[in-house]
Amino acid sequence: MVLITYTPGPAARAELYEPWLREEDNPTFNRVPGVGEYSNWKLADPAALDCSHFDFLDLGGPEDLERVWFSSELDRFRARWVERWGYRGARPDPVSGYATLFVRDGPPMRAEARYAVLDFEPAAVPPGREWTAIAALRKHWALGRAPQGEPWRWPIAQMNPLRCASLEVRFHDAPAPPGPGRRVVAECIASPFIRKESA
Repeated sequence: MVLITYTPGPAARAELYEPWLREEDNPTFNRVPGVGEYSNWKLADPAALDCSHFDFLDLGGPEDLERVWFSSELDRFRARWVERWGYRGARPDPVSGYATLFVRDGPPMRAEARYAVLDFEPAAVPPGREWTAIAALRKHWALGRAPQGEPWRWPIAQMNPLRCASLEVRFHDAPAPPGPGRRVVAECIASPFIRKESA
């Protein structure tokens, strides 16, 4: 699962941006081969992660990462996203310029309800629920292609934009209160499995 964190530019006002995510962005990603499920979320407190939005990008399998990340269809779409919505600041900071790749021994990521709670560095997690951060992925559509000799995928020990080693995700039908540690709460904007009128 790839956690794509970002803050769009000032053009992305909720009344314009959120319908666009539901009608264009979400369906485009979910029809690309190799994508298991893609969903869009907004944070209740942007300061908690130093970004305002994130996407869950679940892959069909490890072999799908590179072909989805460098999909020519998605690259054309991403270029239009940057042109229309942009990023906060002249150049994206690491949280918006990189995404984080997580793995776990358990079921794939599925958006199960309208609200999500993300616990970074959780103290105790039931088996099969903890995601381990393994790599930071350079967003070539945000930062440009990696210079020659530099990787597009960095081991998490060398590049860690979210400053975390593990993550637990839980879903709720109602907003959850903030909690101890590094806990963030988010609301779903778009998902193929959550009804549009409730997202």
